[in-house]
Amino acid sequence: MGKLLENLKNYFENTPKDIIDRELNALDYLNEVGPDVLEYAEQIREYLCSNIQIERFNIPKYNGEHYVDSSNSNYYLAA
Repeated sequence: MGKLLENLKNYFENTPKDIIDRELNALDYLNEVGPDVLEYAEQIREYLCSNIQIERFNIPKYNGEHYVDSSNSNYYLAA
């Protein structure tokens, strides 16, 4: 792991910013491959709730900004 870290440090210290920006822009399309982690978690939660019917566990719903817990329990904060 130390060698990888050293190589990364060396790369960012010795590579001009315009080259780093050009390489970053060339890889930007990889950010559009699929859902982000919150979208994925919401899809899994919806799948589980609709197919396995685990609503009885009071899994809070993500409304795009935060989780809404109708049972007023704080168990979901542990995750």
